[in-house]
Amino acid sequence: MNASKPTIFRYWTGPAVMALAAVVASFSGSGCSCDDGGGLGDVGPKIVARPNPVVFDRISVNIEESVQLLLENEGNATLNIEGEPVLIENAEDAETELILRRNMLPVDCATGNERPDDTPESVAPGECVSVDVVYVPANLGTDTGSITVQSDDANNGTLVIPINASGAAPDIQVCVLAGSCSADTVCF
Repeated sequence: MNASKPTIFRYWTGPAVMALAAVVASFSGSGCSCDDGGGLGDVGPKIVARPNPVVFDRISVNIEESVQLLLENEGNATLNIEGEPVLIENAEDAETELILRRNMLPVDCATGNERPDDTPESVAPGECVSVDVVYVPANLGTDTGSITVQSDDANNGTLVIPINASGAAPDIQVCVLAGSCSADTVCF
């Protein structure tokens, strides 16, 4: 019987082993993640919305309030957003209380300040675009809705951001004269 090395290991020595190690190392630094069993699933664009959900808490009736919604590309390839974000309001009444303004404005992710960009629908890695979500409650109570954003994110091509809002009675301040002979007022 011949005591030589098995055939499979005869060719995996020296330069071949080094080449295989280089290939494995290139995958480990390429943004791959096997934490969730996804293999190469983390390579490419990744859309993230902040805040998510959008919340308007106890806004006085007929007073306009806005929240800047940031859409950030946390991936490692350009994120392409398809069309404008779509607002769906779950209104039980016929009044529109939620509005989108300044859609797809390129902004600095940290400050929210506008930055120059001719193609806001193409978001480079680490960059953001913003949408102003406006709420003007017409009555007391809860209003809900959502914003849908379509993109080429392979794991989240349709991002749905919930909106939770509530209209409240306005704060009322009552002022009366401090005394019968005084021009001073006292407010509650």
